[in-house]
Amino acid sequence: MAPVTYTARVAVTGEGRNGGTARSEDGLLEHTLAIPKELGGAGGATNPEQLLAAGWAACFLGALRRAAATRHIRLTSTAITAEITLTHGDDGEFSLSAT
Repeated sequence: MAPVTYTARVAVTGEGRNGGTARSEDGLLEHTLAIPKELGGAGGATNPEQLLAAGWAACFLGALRRAAATRHIRLTSTAITAEITLTHGDDGEFSLSAT
């Protein structure tokens, strides 16, 4: 097993995705959360799916840039768009998918 390089720790308090707050241990990330209007919520604040998509896209772009650099490939205006989809099955279970 590889040694741990970094661990991010974020606590969500209050009502979670319905008006709660996500705060990183170092205080650099602090966001109020809201259920999106598309799910019947008030919207007006970020939601966990957006945060997951942002993190995934940023990590993927970082990996892409590192791979390009090791191959001496110069990247210019590179962008990654991540989609996180929340589904609610007939069995009542929720799941996430990523593209």
